[in-house]
Amino acid sequence: MRLFLVALALSACFVVAADGCSDSIVVPRKGVSVTSPGYPEKYPNNQNCITSISTESPLFCFKFAVKFVDLESHDDCDYDSVEIACGDEVLRKYCGRANENNVECERSAGEIRFRSDSTINGQGFVISVTPKVCRAYDQRS
Repeated sequence: MRLFLVALALSACFVVAADGCSDSIVVPRKGVSVTSPGYPEKYPNNQNCITSISTESPLFCFKFAVKFVDLESHDDCDYDSVEIACGDEVLRKYCGRANENNVECERSAGEIRFRSDSTINGQGFVISVTPKVCRAYDQRS
């Protein structure tokens, strides 16, 4: 299984595949998109993936843009889910179908956590991660 990272360049995208489904990435200034294993095909069963995300500088934090979510649906997201975490705090947890923009993390480290059970698979997720200046360092605030 592979977790794909799509780095956004000026005029083209390139794909970096990580062995297994967990990885650690430093987000470039142009940003990166994190997808579920196998995307755009259905994701595999019994996954427990953690993508650790950091910035090039402690002056930068993250803006997450949830572009696409198609996971097994459940009221409490107990079966398949993707979480966006900032430090140790889970900012959002998704299952079923969703898209939501501008989930912000005011730290220079975070995680995208994906989990699937042994039944019912969807197409997965696409989450774009873009660095931004942390409020603590933004002189205009």
